Amino acid sequence: MATLAERLLEHGIRPRHYSVGDQKLTCPRCSAQRRNRTDPCLSLTIDGVKAIWKCHHCDWSGALSEQSASKPRRDAPVRPQWEPGAPTPATLKWLAARGISEATARRNRIGTARVYIPAAKAEVDCIAFPYFRGGELVNVKFRALDEKAFIQVKGAEALLYGLDDIADMKTIIIVEGECDKLACEEAGYRSTVSVPRPAATRPTTAPPSRGCTPAPITSIVRSASSSPGTPTSGGAPWRPSLPGGSVGNAAGGCGGRTAKTCRARTRTRR
Repeated sequence: MATLAERLLEHGIRPRHYSVGDQKLTCPRCSAQRRNRTDPCLSLTIDGVKAIWKCHHCDWSGALSEQSASKPRRDAPVRPQWEPGAPTPATLKWLAARGISEATARRNRIGTARVYIPAAKAEVDCIAFPYFRGGELVNVKFRALDEKAFIQVKGAEALLYGLDDIADMKTIIIVEGECDKLACEEAGYRSTVSVPRPAATRPTTAPPSRGCTPAPITSIVRSASSSPGTPTSGGAPWRPSLPGGSVGNAAGGCGGRTAKTCRARTRTRR
């Protein structure tokens, strides 16, 4: 697609601006040969994606518009054709090793599936993290039980994991992975979501607090109100002190640690 600026430049016309209206310019056809080369003899009118001009000295005139190429059709996102089965004992054991209870796993409808993982080059047993919006299944992310390898439903929409848990919330916690979200829920902070892909930027590390091992803070979300956020189940809001003196209402990410470590971090910051 050729923009209006590119098409005008093909004719040697260089507008001072591209907002709608009239402007006076030198003429690329005759101004260089005139005694008064700086005389703005060309009248240019821009109207959205169209332009028209006329030189009042050499009578050169013309009009053009942006050339719109046909936009490629974007297909609707694919929806999973089936929901993962119930978590197997192996899946529950994998979660328990990370401090995540069976109750939390079942509330988030975590399941088990056997799918092909390209990184493993094989069909393997996976833990399945379903992504919902308004109670409707939108995507599923699979994580191999025996190695750190992932895959999602091809062509499905990327969205926050745990999206339904932050509906109408003024303060939320954003973390990097599904297990971080579940760990925060175990610590009493259900209004937590994780990003669909790992963070690309280097995380900030919170300063140590009374012997608690610091973990990377993925994101800080300030409350829309002046008061700090409130956890979903008991306890005072978590207000971590950050480098530079700023204070956030919630911090995301447990740095790959278990829910037990996440709870310890919460207690030391109250």
